[in-house]
Amino acid sequence: MKSSDKKQNLQRKLESIRPNKADEKQILNLAVRRARPSGY
Repeated sequence: MKSSDKKQNLQRKLESIRPNKADEKQILNLAVRRARPSGY
């Protein structure tokens, strides 16, 4: 097993533990952007 494979496995485990924090952030950012006036 390559170290990069190990890293990917760890990443996948982390993602399954706490589902996609990055996605959550993106969705929040989108929501905030929509809530604000476009000139902001």
